[in-house]
Amino acid sequence: MSLLSAHLDQIGFSCQGIDSLPFPPPKIFTNALLSHHDITSLIRDTESHERALFSVPPPPPPPTKPADQQEVIEHQQKRRRTVFNVAGDVDVDVLLRGAEKLCGVYELPGARERIAALRVRHRNGRNTAAYYEAKVAEQAEALASLNKKDWMEDEGDEEEKEDEDDVWTVEDLRREEEEARGMEAKKRELQLRLRAMEKDLAALKYM
Repeated sequence: MSLLSAHLDQIGFSCQGIDSLPFPPPKIFTNALLSHHDITSLIRDTESHERALFSVPPPPPPPTKPADQQEVIEHQQKRRRTVFNVAGDVDVDVLLRGAEKLCGVYELPGARERIAALRVRHRNGRNTAAYYEAKVAEQAEALASLNKKDWMEDEGDEEEKEDEDDVWTVEDLRREEEEARGMEAKKRELQLRLRAMEKDLAALKYM
C-alpha cells in the first residue's frame, strides 16, 4: 500500500506542476492566419512545454548502399512528377474558382486582379483556338476539293484523249501547262497556310 501511495503522491505533484504552467489564449499569428473564423477561439500556437507532450518518430537512417540511394532518388523523382505533372486536360475555370475561394480566406495583394486577367486570357485563347480550328478544317476541305478536282480533270482529259481524235495545237498545250502550274501554285499556297495554322493552333493549346 505504501508503494501505491508513493505513486499517487508523484502523480499529484505532476498534476500540480502541469496546472501551474501558463496556457495563454489565442495569439496574433493564429488570428491573422485564419482571419476571424470561430476556429480561432479553439486553437492557438503551442508552448514549448506543450510541444514536449508530443513526439514524432525519428527520421529513417540515410541509405548506405548505392542501390538504396538510387532507389530513393527514383522515388523522389517519381513523386515530383506526380505532384507537378498533371495528366490530361486541366479545367482552368475550376482552378480559378478555387483560387478565388482561397483569397477569401487568405488575401494576397494583387491576386484577384491576376485571377481576372488569367480568366480573360483563357477565354480569349479558347475563342482563338476555336477560330483556328474552324479555319484549319475549312482549309483542309478546300485542299481536299482541289486535289479531287485535279484528279477529275486529269481523268476527264484522259477520257477526252481516248474519245476524240482532235489534234492539239501548240497554243492548247501551252494554255494547259499554264493552268496546271497555276493550280499547283495555289495548291502549295494552301498547304503552307494549313501548316502555319496548325502551328498556331498547337501554340495556343499550351497557353
